[in-house]
Amino acid sequence: MSNLEFTKMLLSEMRGLLKPLGYLKKGLIFEKDYSQIIHLIGLQKSRDSTALAIKVTVNLGVWLKSLTPIRAGRPDRPSVWDAHWRYRIGHLLPEKCDKWWWVTNDAEAQMTAKEICSALNKFALPKLGEIQTEDDLVSLWRNGICTGLTDLGIMKYLSTIDSR
Repeated sequence: MSNLEFTKMLLSEMRGLLKPLGYLKKGLIFEKDYSQIIHLIGLQKSRDSTALAIKVTVNLGVWLKSLTPIRAGRPDRPSVWDAHWRYRIGHLLPEKCDKWWWVTNDAEAQMTAKEICSALNKFALPKLGEIQTEDDLVSLWRNGICTGLTDLGIMKYLSTIDSR
């Protein structure tokens, strides 16, 4: 199999878990839209991937709609990279460190898909479930929990929210 086929296999398994929960697939990203925020779950392929193998991880994000940048008169699309709360799945696992999976054959692809879906179900989805409103995210920031952001970025976001 190829890089593309392995990617499709992983995304198909992830979709099987996430679609019934209200997530929509957009490329390598799954989005769940709430009234004030959007949950993002993204499959990231490493630049170490080749035509015949992939190295992947999973990124999580929470996008706050009220802080969506407007450029050229249009709102930015939600992005895991620019999300207002970001986490790499490996840091939620018991080992608490970055986690990448190598896939070079069908058996590894099936095993990796199961591991990713298990990690999503046991760790990522419950963590995302803690943030379902703007107030949930703002409360984390005010309590010094700035996952994936700098203190300066948090101060900027809080200032924008407080000035409304």
